Amino acid sequence: MIIHQRALACMGPAALFILFIPGIAQARTSSPKPPCDSAASCNQLGTQAFKRGDIPAAIQLFKLQVGYAEDAQDAKQSAAAYNNLALAYMRERDYLRASAWTRLALQADSKSQAAKHNLIGIQKGLAHHRWPTNIGGTYVQYAGRTQWNSLCVSKLQDKGFHFRLLAYRMGAAWRRYGPAALGDLKGEATLTAEDDAQYKGAADFPTCHIEMKFTPNGVTLEQQGDCGFGHGVRAAGHYERINTVGNDNCDEHGLP
Repeated sequence: MIIHQRALACMGPAALFILFIPGIAQARTSSPKPPCDSAASCNQLGTQAFKRGDIPAAIQLFKLQVGYAEDAQDAKQSAAAYNNLALAYMRERDYLRASAWTRLALQADSKSQAAKHNLIGIQKGLAHHRWPTNIGGTYVQYAGRTQWNSLCVSKLQDKGFHFRLLAYRMGAAWRRYGPAALGDLKGEATLTAEDDAQYKGAADFPTCHIEMKFTPNGVTLEQQGDCGFGHGVRAAGHYERINTVGNDNCDEHGLP
């Protein structure tokens, strides 16, 4: 449902007009009642789903838990929700996505014993993991309310590559409308011997300049100029690598 809301938020005025046509407005604006209405109730239901082995259901419930905890600006409750998601992804043996949530938990509560315990399990799970020599895959940075900025690298050829960059700004009405603003940039760049790359905007946004500094497990972006992003959206900062499979779509199924 979040994807549907985001699509509505991005429609132009003409498209939005049809939402008020009798008989259509209700169908397009109504949404099913969430299965839980607080961090505590989402945690309870998510834990039940986790224990019975329904991990996809647990993940969705724990994400709802994250939203309520973050809305309350409760660091400890947020850390608990992040740790729940880390455990769920560990159960799926998806240790890189589990790592992303565990690092969030430690940022929220540096003394979290659950996060430290999860980190030990993740390190064991990744004991034989080796990063490939190419930079293909998905890199993520947390935007809030379970939404992740993402850089997806694909179509590698020699030192050239294709990428898609998605970045978001979350607003107060995120639960109803999705992100308040977004940026969506597709382009091509060339990797240097130092594993750096630069993208310079096309004719529509000639001042756009994205610098990328890759390491085996992440990338740091610096943005200059206007890249056509929504108000308040920036793509700068460190992004953690969560998979090594080239993906030019950056679809939500590939994100934590």
